[in-house]
Amino acid sequence: MDYDTTTRELGINEYSYQNKMDTLFFFQILLISILILCIFAYGVTAGFFSASLFMYVGALLVVIDGIIFLGRYSYTANLRDPNHWYRRRFATVGATPPAVKSAVPGLRDISGLDISGICTTAGYKLT
Repeated sequence: MDYDTTTRELGINEYSYQNKMDTLFFFQILLISILILCIFAYGVTAGFFSASLFMYVGALLVVIDGIIFLGRYSYTANLRDPNHWYRRRFATVGATPPAVKSAVPGLRDISGLDISGICTTAGYKLT
């Protein structure tokens, strides 16, 4: 079995899943904002709120949603590691960062797949 291919496929699936969850988070924020605006719009037509209050709340929600969108977009575009969702990309000045040494020689990434490989070669059976 090719562990590099499997590890890369797991990384791609993880990145895709987390990207979808991030998109879903923003759409939930947008839906909540639209629902708040609908409540205020109904309040304006029923005479509970003034039109200026509706405009202020609408502008505030647009600004908040815009800040959330731009913050998450800029983080993903500029700082997030393109290979691993949970890692942040740091700027290096002329040199590459040192490799992280593992306690077990030959392991680069300790994931569930690698740990199960160690257990099965050591004689343990995972269920």
